[in-house]
Amino acid sequence: MVLATFPDLAIEVADNGNTTAEELARIINTDAALSAQLLKVASSPLYRASNKIENIQIAITSMGNRAGGNLIMSITVEPMVNSQSKVLANRFNKAWEHSVHVAAFSRALDMSAPNLEPD
Repeated sequence: MVLATFPDLAIEVADNGNTTAEELARIINTDAALSAQLLKVASSPLYRASNKIENIQIAITSMGNRAGGNLIMSITVEPMVNSQSKVLANRFNKAWEHSVHVAAFSRALDMSAPNLEPD
């Protein structure tokens, strides 16, 4: 079994946490399919877009750099998660369950210790 490699573009977006919307747009615009998916989501009611967003930089600006980066990660990881391999599907399900438990624990910790930094 061969595992898919993590897309270079997603790694570049993740490594550029303190960049401007313009710089993120430059990176994202190198992938037409990813750009189209990002524009579709940015124009959706989820992000309360009153008009169709037709520019990656405006999409990133309206969503925010963090949300835009998270969305890029989600879009690029999704094909790997939805693999036809039962072995991979099982591993991703276990990882997902673990992530949910960590998130729940983190939330409980946050509620019991309000002076902690969120990151």
